[in-house]
Amino acid sequence: FLVISYHDPHPPYMAPSEYSSKFTSEEMTIPEFIPASSLGTRMADFYRAMEFDKIKDSDLTETMRYYYAAISYIDENVGRLINNLHHKEIAEKTIVIFTADHGDFMGEHRMVRKGMFHYEALLHVPMIWYGPGQIESQFIVNNLAQSVDIVPTIGDFLGVEIPKSLPGRSLKPILQGQELKDSDHFVFSSSLYYNLPDYILNNGEIPDEEKDIPLHTRVLKMPDELDDKKRTASIRNSKWRFIKTTGYPSELYKIDGSWVENENLAGKPRYKDMIAEFERQMAEIWPE
Repeated sequence: FLVISYHDPHPPYMAPSEYSSKFTSEEMTIPEFIPASSLGTRMADFYRAMEFDKIKDSDLTETMRYYYAAISYIDENVGRLINNLHHKEIAEKTIVIFTADHGDFMGEHRMVRKGMFHYEALLHVPMIWYGPGQIESQFIVNNLAQSVDIVPTIGDFLGVEIPKSLPGRSLKPILQGQELKDSDHFVFSSSLYYNLPDYILNNGEIPDEEKDIPLHTRVLKMPDELDDKKRTASIRNSKWRFIKTTGYPSELYKIDGSWVENENLAGKPRYKDMIAEFERQMAEIWPE
């Protein structure tokens, strides 16, 4: 068993010159702008506090250039790993799982970096499985999966009995080409959070020499501990994402295949029953 952890792509957005020289800022395309105000109130507060409105197009495209370069760097090094598995003739006895811990706004809503938010830009991470002779090759799975599925899937491939108490489900049938009809299946994410806008706007003393430095590039001193009463969680199925956050109104988004939330529908009366069902499901998973 081997874990290889690559730091990039991640702030600070840097990459070796032999990779960054392959890309130019002019090649980068900034995503269509969806205002943070179209999403939850906390997102809008975060956008305002971090002064993302002051980021120039050239700031975004240059950051995206380094992000692409960092991805290219990882691609090449993962390729080295795969090639060596074949060179040592152990590829057919090995399963490789490529994934990540979080995403990055990277231009969505004209934002970069991350935060304790439960949107597609941050939660939709890669999960690529490679196992010659064991896993169907070169196809995209339409079923929903999540990180807690990794352990039961490995156990299933090894023929280990999977405890019913273990979170997640085995993806082995899906990885062997069987598309499951599970339109009711949903994935769940949760976290505590600190109220960054309050900290920045009310408590953060910014030295005069840093007044002109964009907030999103500054290292901020955060509280040592998170308040366990400030929680945010998300349920996502094949068509919808529901988000519930302590101290803020609930959020509901229709996922239209673009992987980007664009309109919070929670305030519309016709979705009242749907929201109630999502809240029931969430209470079973993470009771207050």
